Amino acid sequence: MSEHSNSAVFLRSFAARPAMYVGSEDYDKAVAFLNGYDLACGDCDRPTLFDRDDGTNFYDWLCERVGVESHPALSWWHLVLFDLPGLERNRHGQPVLPSGRNPEAIQTLSKLLSEYLGIESASL
Repeated sequence: MSEHSNSAVFLRSFAARPAMYVGSEDYDKAVAFLNGYDLACGDCDRPTLFDRDDGTNFYDWLCERVGVESHPALSWWHLVLFDLPGLERNRHGQPVLPSGRNPEAIQTLSKLLSEYLGIESASL
């Protein structure tokens, strides 16, 4: 089993039932939950979701993966949305997610996070 086996089990469960964890299929709530989960993992000396042992962090990996230059106005949760086609951008260059696309954004997040961690995709 990989060091991220617990993360793989968690991501599969989260991708299958995000509303169970955050109350609804809301991308912003999912992001807040995952940030808290990552912080708790670090506080408990467990492998985190957003930093790999090789020193690569999720933000830098996402910049390369989606072809966007790092910018202070873009957080990792904005970068995930660059993988969704057809989103408009606000004046800061951040993708604007219509509420009807929240489930798709959560699945994209799960897919990209799984890819980053090198585990079998958590997407359904």
